[in-house]
Amino acid sequence: MIYVLDTSERIVATLGDGGQSSLSYWHDRHRENLYDVLSTYEFETDSSHPNSLFLVAENFIARKDFDNNIILFKIKRVEENQSEGKYIKKVYCENAATSELLTDIIRPRILSGYTASQTLDYILNGSQWEKGEVSFVGAETIEFKDYETALQGLHILKKKFSAEFYFTIEMKNNRIYKRYVHFIERRGNRTGKRFEYERDIQGLRRIEDSSELVTALIALGPEKDGKRMTIQPVNNGIDWIGDEEARDRWSHSGKHLFGVFESDNATSPSSLKDQALKELERRKKPLYSYEVDVVLLEHVAGYAHKSVRLGDGLDTIDRAITPEIYLSSRIIELIRSYTDPTQDSCILGEHIPQFISIPSKISELQQNLRNKAKENIIETARRIGTHFRIRTPRSEDAGDFHNDVKGYGIHLRVNEPIHLGTTMLISNSDNVSGNIVLYSKDTDSIIAKRSVLLSKGSNQIDLDLQIPDKGDYWLGVDGGWIGGMVKRFEIKNTSYPIDAGSMKVIGSGQRNEENDNDHYYYFADITAKAPNIVGDLPDSFTLPGENISGSIQVTNDHKIVVINSDGNRVMDANSDDLGVRKIIAGEIVSSSVVSASKKNKTIHIHCSDGSDETGDGTSEKPFRSIQTVIDALSKYNEGFVELKISGTSTTEDLSLYGFFGPGVIRLDFPSSFELMGTLTVLNCTSEVNIFNLTVNRKPSEFTTPVLVSRSLYVYFKYLKTYSDYEAKYGIHMNDNSMVFLHKCQFWGAKEYAILAGYASQIVVIDAIGGSLGSNKPDDEKRPDCSVGAFFGATISIDGTIPVGKVLTRTGNSGEIRNAPSSGSAGGTEIPTPPPQTVKEYTDTFSSTSSKSWRTKYGWRSDNSYVYQGSYGYGNHMGLWFFNDASIRSTLSSSKEITSIRLRVSRRSEGGNSSSNTPTFRTHNYSSPPKGEPDLSSSTSPTGFKWGDDKWVTLPTSWGASLRDGDAKGIAIFEKDGSPYMIFNGSATLEIKYKK
Repeated sequence: MIYVLDTSERIVATLGDGGQSSLSYWHDRHRENLYDVLSTYEFETDSSHPNSLFLVAENFIARKDFDNNIILFKIKRVEENQSEGKYIKKVYCENAATSELLTDIIRPRILSGYTASQTLDYILNGSQWEKGEVSFVGAETIEFKDYETALQGLHILKKKFSAEFYFTIEMKNNRIYKRYVHFIERRGNRTGKRFEYERDIQGLRRIEDSSELVTALIALGPEKDGKRMTIQPVNNGIDWIGDEEARDRWSHSGKHLFGVFESDNATSPSSLKDQALKELERRKKPLYSYEVDVVLLEHVAGYAHKSVRLGDGLDTIDRAITPEIYLSSRIIELIRSYTDPTQDSCILGEHIPQFISIPSKISELQQNLRNKAKENIIETARRIGTHFRIRTPRSEDAGDFHNDVKGYGIHLRVNEPIHLGTTMLISNSDNVSGNIVLYSKDTDSIIAKRSVLLSKGSNQIDLDLQIPDKGDYWLGVDGGWIGGMVKRFEIKNTSYPIDAGSMKVIGSGQRNEENDNDHYYYFADITAKAPNIVGDLPDSFTLPGENISGSIQVTNDHKIVVINSDGNRVMDANSDDLGVRKIIAGEIVSSSVVSASKKNKTIHIHCSDGSDETGDGTSEKPFRSIQTVIDALSKYNEGFVELKISGTSTTEDLSLYGFFGPGVIRLDFPSSFELMGTLTVLNCTSEVNIFNLTVNRKPSEFTTPVLVSRSLYVYFKYLKTYSDYEAKYGIHMNDNSMVFLHKCQFWGAKEYAILAGYASQIVVIDAIGGSLGSNKPDDEKRPDCSVGAFFGATISIDGTIPVGKVLTRTGNSGEIRNAPSSGSAGGTEIPTPPPQTVKEYTDTFSSTSSKSWRTKYGWRSDNSYVYQGSYGYGNHMGLWFFNDASIRSTLSSSKEITSIRLRVSRRSEGGNSSSNTPTFRTHNYSSPPKGEPDLSSSTSPTGFKWGDDKWVTLPTSWGASLRDGDAKGIAIFEKDGSPYMIFNGSATLEIKYKK
C-alpha cells in the first residue's frame, strides 16, 4: 500500500488497497543508485478518481520496500494526459531527504577526533532528519571548508569513512514520527553467486569505460612548507608506481599510461603509497558494468528474484574478452516495479568510486543562496545610503613612496551626484601633511579641498567630498606632501574605464594630463555612495535611526545584528533565520504562517461587474473572482464570514481547503446562479454553509461536480448538480466528513446520485433528481444507483431521494437508514439541464519557461526568476514564455475575447517587502532572443507584497493580440528601474472568450 501525505504530513489518501473505492496504480519504477545515493519513484494512476486530487507537487508518498523499510518520497512533478478515453496521471517523486537536506547548511568547521556517529549528529543538527543505524568505530578529523549543505556533508562523511548511507522514516498514528539517516559500512550482501557474461543473451548489455584507465600513477600528498609529499622516501627514490602486466595488456606503445593520484589526508609517504596502490588496482583495467533484467539473474546466477538488493556483491566472469576477466561486481543501480516484477532491472558494476562528485544542483543551490543573500544585503546598503568600496587599488597592493611634487590623482566621470566617503593613505613617517582637492574639469575650478595630517602606516581619511552633478572631475594632491612620503600606485596595465556604476575611473596622473606617462596616484580603497554606484560591501555598516540604544549592523557574512547598550548581541537575522527573544505583530503575511481572524465579516463578490484589482469587498466595490476571495481568507477562523455573490454565473473551479477553527464560512448565491465548473471542500474543520448553488459541469468534464472530503460539517441547501451523464457521481463525500443535504437536487449522474465512503456521516432531507433530458427512454438515463454508502459511511434519509435504477447500495460496513421504497424526481416532468448561461469559454495556459534580461550583462543564467527593476547591476526585463502556437490554435475560432488574466507570484525577497506595482507588458517571443527584448503595451493594475500569489486582470486587447499572433507572451519592465521586484518563473494565463 502507498500512503499519500499532504504538506502537513498527514495521511490524506491511499493507493492500491484493493477496495472498491481505492486508487490503483501501475507502471511504477523505484530507482536507487549506490553512486549518488539518489532514489526516485514514479507511477501512473487514474486521474478521475477522487483520491488523485491529493497527488500534487510537494505532497509526500510513503511506501514500504521489500525489507519493510518505509521510504518517504516528495512529489516533484505531475503530468496528466488522456489515453484511450481515460485520464491518466503520471507522478514523479524523489526521496524527500534530497530536497530537505539541500536546504540545511553546515557552517565551516574542523571536527578533530570525531566518530562517524558524532559527525552525523553535527551534520543533521537543526534538520528534520536524525541519526539512525551507525556501524562504525574509530575517529577521524573532518573539515567542512565551505558553507556545505547537509546532503553535501553526508557525501563528505561517506568519502572519509568509505561508507554508504540510506534514508528511512518511522510512522506513528498515521503521521511521520521520525526521519532516519543510516550510515553503514556496506549496503547489500556478499551473495557468493557467480554471474557469467556472454554475448547474445537477451536482456543483458555490457558497458565498457576506459576513460580512467592507467597503468602507472604519480602519487602526491598534502603540501607542507611549500612542497608536496611524495612516495620517493619509501619507493627507492621513484615518485610513481606501475603495473607491468597491465602495461603489457593495455598499452599499444609499450609505455606506461600515466595518471596522477592526489591525496589530501595521507599522513606519511607510506600511507600515501598504500592509497596509491589501491587506486592503481582500481584503474589498471577498463571499468565494466552490466545492465541485466533482475528476472534474468535467477537463471544465469541462481539468484532468487525477491532477494536482489542494492549493493549485493557477485563474482563476475566476462567470457566475451580474451583472455576472460574475473571481476568482483556489485549491484550499483536497482530499478524495481512493485506492480510488475518482470520490469525489474539492475546494473552490475565492478567498483564504487571512493570520491563522488557532489551533485551539481547542490553546488548550484549553494551559489544561488549566496547570490540571493548578497543581493539583499547590497540592496539594503544602497537604500540606507551606505558607502561602497569602488574598484581602485587596494591598500595591500604593491607601490612605492613618493613626495609628489607634480600632483597625482585620478580622473572621474560621473552621471549622478556622488558622495566620496573615505580613502586609505599610507605614510612612511609621522606628521606628513598635504592637501587633497576635488577639481571640476568642466568648470576648470576647485570645488572642495581637504587638509590631512598622516601618521606612519595606514591612515583612513574621511574625504567627505560631494560631487554635485554629472561631469568630469579630478581627485588629487595639490602641492605635494610635506614632511615625508606617501605610498603611490602605478596602474599602467589597467584598462580604462574602471566601471563603478554611475561613476567611472577614466584615467590617472596629473590634473591636466589624463593617462600621462607616469599613471600614478595615491588613493586606495576609495568608498562612494549614490543610488547607482557599484562596488564592494564594507565589512559592516550601521543602519541609522532615532532612539537606538546601541547599534544595528549589517555584516558581510549576510547578517543583520542588533547590539544593545551593553555591547551584547540581542538579535541576529539573515535570509534563513531570525534570532530574537519575542515577536509582537498584528498581522504576519507569510506562506509558512497560518493567518487567523476572529472578526465577523461580509464580503461582496459580483462575478461580472466586480474587480479583483480595485475592489474592496463592499457592495459598492465588490471583488470579481470567488476563488480569489476564498484564497485570501484567514485559514484559522473564529468569526462568521459571509461571501455574498451576485451576478448570474461564473466559470471556475472552486476549492475551500484547510479552514479550521470554531467559525463559520458561508457562501450565499442568488437563486438562479450557475457555476460552470466544480466545487471541492477539503480538510475543513470550520463549518461551511453553501446556499442556492447550481453546479453545471463544463463540457467534456468527467470530474464529480461536488466533492467533500475530511471536513467536519458542511451544510448544503438548495444545491443542484447537473452531470449530463459524463460524471460518475452527483456528489461524493468521503474520509470522515459530516455533510447535511437539505432539499438538494442531483441530475444526470452516471453511477451514483449521492455517494458516501470512509466513515462519513450524511443526512439527506427531501432530495430529488435522477434522469436528465428526454432523448432516451427514462430507465436508460437514471443513475445506476440513487444512494451508496461504503467503508463505514452512514447515510440517514428523511423524505425523498433521487430516482435510480437501484435505490440503495452498501458495502464494507456502509449503512443507509430510513431508505424510502421509491425515488423521486420531484414531479412528473423529466427536467432538461438548465441552459448554460455562461456563454464564455475559458482556457488556461501555463508558462513554458521564463528568463530575465538586464542592461549591463544581458540574459541572467543563474536562475529562471522574473525580475523587474535595478538593484545596481542593470535594469531588468523579466519575460514569461508560453506555447503561443497552442494559444493561437485554441482561440482561432473565438469571436470575442471577454477577459484575460495572469496569475503570478512574487518571491519573498528582493525590493521593498510592502506592496509594489509592477508594469506588465507584452512581448513577441516564443523563447529568449539573442539580444535585448522588444516589449510593447503596458498596464499596472495592482500591487504585490512579498509572497503574494494572485490573478492580475490584463487589457482584453492583449488576448486578441495573443490570438492573432501580434503577441506571444507577457513581461514586466519599468524604464526608471523602480520598483525592484522578483517573481517566480511559473505563470498561468486565463483567457475567456465567446465563439
